[in-house]
Amino acid sequence: MSSSPWGLLFANTNTDLRLVAANEALLRHRVLLGVTDTVEGCQSVIQLWFVYFDLESCVQFLSDHVQEMKRSQESVLRNKLNQLCVVMETGVMPVVEGPEDLEDAPLLPSTPGPPERPLMQTELYQLVPEAEPEEMARQLLAVFGGYYTRLLVTSQLPQPMGTRHTDSAKVPCPCQLIEAHILGTGCCPFLAR
Repeated sequence: MSSSPWGLLFANTNTDLRLVAANEALLRHRVLLGVTDTVEGCQSVIQLWFVYFDLESCVQFLSDHVQEMKRSQESVLRNKLNQLCVVMETGVMPVVEGPEDLEDAPLLPSTPGPPERPLMQTELYQLVPEAEPEEMARQLLAVFGGYYTRLLVTSQLPQPMGTRHTDSAKVPCPCQLIEAHILGTGCCPFLAR
């Protein structure tokens, strides 16, 4: 994750990227998936939370909001989305000069000693790449759906300024959280939890 304030959102990049992929698949079924990790005694207890939520209204709102930001605040939108990235290291296979026919290549290394450290390549992976507004809205919901669910089930969601797509005045919908605290200028003290 980048060194931005959003870096606090992801505790384990591997787990959270898988959670994003799961939420991408579950969005069409109106389900958000989140993970909580609590300590009971001396054991870590990991729980999966599935929350039913009709997200089409949120997709429409976020799509309109992204479209408006592209029109009137493109640099602000780009700056916010550029902070939503993951730094990934991948192994690179070096080109080895050797026998043309791999059948003739030795199976064991010819030099004794410890193996060389693999070459690593660092790549920056954008969590919400440039796309059509609706696709970006769905990606925002996939990326922050797990985070929203975790805050929801632990009663740590910030108080909304009004209701949008929920029945409770005390619970913001996912698009309110994303609009105010991810794309907006809202203060984000709850992100540090």
